[in-house]
Amino acid sequence: MKELLLEIKRLDRFFGGLQAVRDVSFSVLKGMVKAIIGPNGAGKTTLFNLISGYLKPHSGSIIFREQSITGCKPHRIAELGISRTFQTTKLFLQMTVLENVMVGRHTKTNSEFLSALLNLPRTWREEKQIKEKAVEILEILSLTDIKDEYAANLSFGQQRWVEFARALALEPELLLLDEPAAGLNIYETQEIADLILKIREWGITILLVEHDISMVMDISDEIIVLNYGQKFAEGKPEDIQKNPEVITIYLGEDNA
Repeated sequence: MKELLLEIKRLDRFFGGLQAVRDVSFSVLKGMVKAIIGPNGAGKTTLFNLISGYLKPHSGSIIFREQSITGCKPHRIAELGISRTFQTTKLFLQMTVLENVMVGRHTKTNSEFLSALLNLPRTWREEKQIKEKAVEILEILSLTDIKDEYAANLSFGQQRWVEFARALALEPELLLLDEPAAGLNIYETQEIADLILKIREWGITILLVEHDISMVMDISDEIIVLNYGQKFAEGKPEDIQKNPEVITIYLGEDNA
């Protein structure tokens, strides 16, 4: 039986009078690709922001590896092993690709502020190790040719890949992918789908929000359907495809 990695229990989040996430519960087992789908405004990104610490829930709990991370700061959640990407890429545009990926290692450093300020040998060693790991990740993703390019000069598709590299630099146990195929053409989308499956082979669990239904059905082990902030359905891709209510509220609409 697979290990329980993430457990969401009765999560609620309000924005004024709007309840963006309403009584949502689900679990994610280690080693799976689990997708969250739903129409625009269904609460998908809000849910990701709650899990990654960018928002605090008004009620409910988030358990990661049997430890509560409810209301924790993003940096603490990252330290525990949860990394994420965003709907719109959030790279440092005036930094190189290599520097952006090195930033993703920030939770792996031990040097204190004074050591860094004085540029002590311990800081040099850590910087060298961070750079070596970043280069290794870029090699794995076949991005070494652009490692010295500034992020501002990259195509949108290239920026997506660099954001993946930066998220992987954290060496996460759980990777949250927020619409990784958004804005990509059919060929780039297939490359992203292949990359997601490769990441799972590396032992990283994936929670995915995505509008490309074909991609979701192809790569997911389980799917959650959100509607108006509530969990409407959950199951294997083939079950979700056959669910007439899901087809009515989502798959049959021009929202995918």
